[in-house]
Amino acid sequence: SWASAMAGAYVMVYEMDIASTAVSDLNDCGRLANFFESTKFQEMDPHDELAGADTEYVLARPPIEYIAYSSNRTGKMGIKADFDGTYTFKWLDCATGTSVTQSSVNISAINPEFSPPAGFGTEVVVYIYDNDLIESTVVNRRVFYNKSAFDGNNPAANADDDGAVAPDKTALLPDGTATFANYTSFSRGINGIMVDISNLRSTPTTADFTFKVGNPPALITLLDANFDSGTDGLIYSDDTFRNTNQPAYASGSRISSGGFSGGALKVNIGGIDDDDIVGMSGGWRYTFTLSEASKVSLTLRYKLTQTANYESDEYSEALVSIDAQLVGTDGNDYLAKITGDGESGDPQTTGWKYVELDLGTLSTGDHTIIVGPYNNKKTAELESTEMLIDDVKVMADAALPDDWSVAPAPTSITVRNGAGTGGSDRITIVWADNAVQKQWLQVTVKATATTGLAGNDVFYFGNAIGETGNSATDAKVTPTDQVDTRNNPHTLGGNPAGIDDAYDFNRDKKVGPTDEIIARNNGTSSQTALKLITAP
Repeated sequence: SWASAMAGAYVMVYEMDIASTAVSDLNDCGRLANFFESTKFQEMDPHDELAGADTEYVLARPPIEYIAYSSNRTGKMGIKADFDGTYTFKWLDCATGTSVTQSSVNISAINPEFSPPAGFGTEVVVYIYDNDLIESTVVNRRVFYNKSAFDGNNPAANADDDGAVAPDKTALLPDGTATFANYTSFSRGINGIMVDISNLRSTPTTADFTFKVGNPPALITLLDANFDSGTDGLIYSDDTFRNTNQPAYASGSRISSGGFSGGALKVNIGGIDDDDIVGMSGGWRYTFTLSEASKVSLTLRYKLTQTANYESDEYSEALVSIDAQLVGTDGNDYLAKITGDGESGDPQTTGWKYVELDLGTLSTGDHTIIVGPYNNKKTAELESTEMLIDDVKVMADAALPDDWSVAPAPTSITVRNGAGTGGSDRITIVWADNAVQKQWLQVTVKATATTGLAGNDVFYFGNAIGETGNSATDAKVTPTDQVDTRNNPHTLGGNPAGIDDAYDFNRDKKVGPTDEIIARNNGTSSQTALKLITAP
């Protein structure tokens, strides 16, 4: 019941007999659930002491948000709190289900009272939040088949589009690798997406988004080494960094245990004797070949350890180079640096660290990476440095800056308040048919005063017209797709195709010769097919 929910007991009644429960009671449960799921009720506590005017119960997270409820109001609702800002009111008539949202309401008052919208009855609930303090979040991202049989072939953005949402498709998020679940085969391309945002501030425009299109090559793994059974092609060398020339004070080996997980590569420098030695280094190298200019990245784990005997003018570094050029983090030319503390205490160590490095766009041909330690000076046998290296991965793609270009502008951006997931606000964005097709659409929902987001939200949907998802490793449209379409017919009369049917490319609820022709006319090769990208 509403009273229980307002006490913080938002519960589901199990074993409810749907058949014998009155429809009015079921509707009431649905209204209650939809209302509370459109709020951040789980972050609020009962605050009935804040009830003013005809308000009976209050849930609140002062001063950010409030839910006020009355079962039998005769006048205004009220909250006993200091209001000073711009607020949103989401009203619900609990008996009829009528909802009204009032955005950008300016209030500067102590213990204000509020009149429900005209026509509201005696049982009323309102969700109030400070626009500047409440957190906005993207709660869902969907693609839909605009102007298809599933929205009545209506090109306009309206509630009918909810029936055309692709239930088997989800947005590809950054760092995710694309699958058939992230792209459609719709013959009109990507002509409609939806973004659900909780606590959307106001109606967005194109200024609140960035739309790009592209089909960059999929990432290629050049090296994936864990050193559990060997060096995985890496070769050790002395004196690899900072022009050192002390091969007698550096050595490398593979260890079968003691890595981050299993084996690892190891480099030792220093030690040996009590001689004063300046400049020592060693590293493990790997050479790879690029068939075309590509962006290359390197990830690895390392652990740099220096014994306790170094003085304060002696230090050790963890280093990486690409083609003899050092690459570091935080503006440095090293990954980590440990300085001696004067022959006292315990050995100093970074512990295991994980690092991701952008090696930039490298030209066609051979390139060499080297990973290892450097020590500027040692003056005793007890002064030595060890570096362990594990999980080295080198990835490349041929995606250059111009692989993502500005997308065609959408024809409309509309908002339906409360129509999204959990009562969030649903933004519907529509493009002209085939304006975006056979490539990836990158959508950035910007953090603006309109969206209220704390940071940009980026996601992707792809399109490969005529593709049936028959391969997990590529999105090529081939004669196999045409044959599979022929072998899976559907007609409107007996067995219409569902919205998630892989062979109904034009989404007319039929699978027949038209769909075969679509697959035949949109064939692709390895070079032209939609790439199963790892999203940037």
